[in-house]
Amino acid sequence: MHTMKCSRKPKILWPGISAEVTAFTFDEKGYYGNDNSHLIISGDMYLLGVLNSTLMRFFLKNLCDKVQGDFYRLKISYIEQMP
Repeated sequence: MHTMKCSRKPKILWPGISAEVTAFTFDEKGYYGNDNSHLIISGDMYLLGVLNSTLMRFFLKNLCDKVQGDFYRLKISYIEQMP
């Protein structure tokens, strides 16, 4: 039930594995992710812009694990290290 309450709030979502490290998106409609997606409960559009910035792309490409097919693993532990 806690997940339902959380899903109705504005949030920033991103996939656990992606070809693009700055794959953050805003959700205000209450969509659910799968077991390989992450979220920050926030409606802060400035934060979303920072997460998708060129500087963060550089930072994450040098921090995240690369997996098969030149995809990046965007673990929450990596996102937490962002300045």
